[in-house]
Amino acid sequence: MARLRRSGAFDDAWYVARYPDVAQSGLTPLAHYVRKGAWEGRRPRADFDPLHYLSIHEDVAASGVEPFTHYVLFGQSEGRAAAPGSQILSELAERRRARPEGDAGPEGWYGARPLLQSEHFPHLRPAAGPFVVHLPQGSGAPEGAGGGNDWHMRLGPVDLLQERIATRQPPPHLAPSAASPTFSLVTVFTGDRAGFARSAGWVGALLAEEKRRREVARVHWIVLNDDPACGQDELEAVLPRDVRAVTTLISDGRRRGVSARRNEGAAVARGDFLLFLDAGDALAPDALRILSSYIAAFPLCRCICAGFLELGRDGRPLARQDRLLDASELLSHPAGAGALAAVRKDLIAGLGGFDARFEQAASYELMLRTALQEPILSIPEPLLGRSAGRTAGEGVAGQAIEAVRIAALRALVDDRWPEPPRPEIPHPPIERGLCLVRTQGRRPELLSQALMSIYGQAEPLVAAVIVHGDAETFERVCATAPKKEGAVVFLHAADTSRRRGHPWNVGLDYLEQQRDQYQYLCFLDDDDIYYPHFTQRMVEAFRQTGADVVYALANRRTPGGVSEASHMPLPISCLVAGNFIPTNSYALRTGILVGSGIRVLEDVDYFEDWDFLVSLLATGCRFHLVPEAVGEFLLIGDGNSLSKRDPAHHAWCLSLLLAWGGKVAGHLGMGRFYRDLLDFDFRDGAARHPSPGGHLILAKKQFLRAGGAV
Repeated sequence: MARLRRSGAFDDAWYVARYPDVAQSGLTPLAHYVRKGAWEGRRPRADFDPLHYLSIHEDVAASGVEPFTHYVLFGQSEGRAAAPGSQILSELAERRRARPEGDAGPEGWYGARPLLQSEHFPHLRPAAGPFVVHLPQGSGAPEGAGGGNDWHMRLGPVDLLQERIATRQPPPHLAPSAASPTFSLVTVFTGDRAGFARSAGWVGALLAEEKRRREVARVHWIVLNDDPACGQDELEAVLPRDVRAVTTLISDGRRRGVSARRNEGAAVARGDFLLFLDAGDALAPDALRILSSYIAAFPLCRCICAGFLELGRDGRPLARQDRLLDASELLSHPAGAGALAAVRKDLIAGLGGFDARFEQAASYELMLRTALQEPILSIPEPLLGRSAGRTAGEGVAGQAIEAVRIAALRALVDDRWPEPPRPEIPHPPIERGLCLVRTQGRRPELLSQALMSIYGQAEPLVAAVIVHGDAETFERVCATAPKKEGAVVFLHAADTSRRRGHPWNVGLDYLEQQRDQYQYLCFLDDDDIYYPHFTQRMVEAFRQTGADVVYALANRRTPGGVSEASHMPLPISCLVAGNFIPTNSYALRTGILVGSGIRVLEDVDYFEDWDFLVSLLATGCRFHLVPEAVGEFLLIGDGNSLSKRDPAHHAWCLSLLLAWGGKVAGHLGMGRFYRDLLDFDFRDGAARHPSPGGHLILAKKQFLRAGGAV
């Protein structure tokens, strides 16, 4: 740690900004990185990826040395690659490290570069601006922010997205903006009468400033009433006469949502640029003059973000938001670009308007979507004032921001690694399932419990009891096991020289012969049971999702003990690094097995169930998670014990499966890992993994080592 500190290579400010939880850890940023962060896949600075470094330098991974320390002391001088990022990201990272301590950020930027002094508004006014707004008591209460973790950001393709934003250029053949642009203000009224009255006052002040400067009328205010309880006449009564003359009120007595109303307003707007003003927002009287100046300086820019001030209850400024150094930081710091100030009308139309899926983060989502297509401009002048607690653009909740980030990363993944088209194969109706029950005949009481849990299912399920033993054992099990007419068959896995996978393969061969009788398959060891709702949950998921494999949770129990949660689920491509799906917690469609040749390993005593699942993953099966426990297993076998009977064989099996997982990762490609990661809900309380980091990191390293590009 001391050598890293002396080198100056670690970026404390960037690390804390990228990982806000570090501030609550009680550790210095550097200490947190060395003790925890490096092994959680966190970066010490923007242009160094420890996972990538370990994946391409296996000697470093084997040494156990912290990757960034190795790079600083040896790797850099040896010419080792630190990260797969482009030159522009390295240059941006260097500029951030050169930022003077206490510097609040540049005076604006366009795309990936700061504004030149000559590009600023000629009469840069004080940062506080002329805002004095009177807010009523009780306003400004912060809205709820989402918690959760940041695995999507920590392990997703953030670098690629940042690089794409930093390298955007205006679309070819784009017409420049008008030399004297006109503006339409768009406000959606949702019930805040006092806030609407304040905004009307600020529109009046803006009109007065335009008149004082003898400007030709160039503003039009569109108010869309989304509160059925408020009539149009009530809103009209609030408007001063001069404001009413430039206002179009749209009121249809329905509630459609803010995004839909904004799109409605954009469709009827007469101005070249649209300004989205929420009820209660303060608008600088000289906003149009400042915006016009920047539009003239950047005629191909169609999206402008402005500074905004957090206002106290008395309407006076409390704080000014710290600003980003460039647009590439937009994903990590949603509020750092400022408020969405002006958007050219043709851009709104080209993007398809605001996305109603992200109602609470609509402006941020539109800003991010724009930045991925063309440069956006962030100006330093604060043009908007918003009450405390609403300074993230729209009082954005953390969950809404996370949803926007995931959608942006997902769109990038789909563009970079297009998913190959998969023909839709019609599935036969689900009528009956087959459960393969594996036993050696040594635990008749437990086998009876397993079979009774099958017989008690709500949906038809036939048990195929596979006895792995000699003829005498087979006959004894057939004679003593509980039976239910039409619900059980007995199969004999007579070759005891073969290992644990052999009885499963006997069952799979039987399924091939009876393929028309069963539409799905599941597995049970004789020390497992299903809960009564197992088949109901599996069949419902098959019918509703069209998935090939449905998996759920399972509980575990020591003999005589109480059930407790077992393996928690992870993104399904993490199977390449380890198993988290117990045998008695999933089902698969018969059609994906018939003719596929997939079978279970017969020469291993460990991980044969994991191998089978990885083989299913390799075929491109669609998995669906049901976040509910559907069964339980007893902690009595060698596979569930930390101390193995044959440690050397266990280690060999593990290396065999990890090698197989690496091959499958290479076959599936990096896009599959990212898609599964971004589609996974880490917030689900019932299925929330307490510490997924280690498994996630190992899985990503498997994909990286297999040749996937970050």
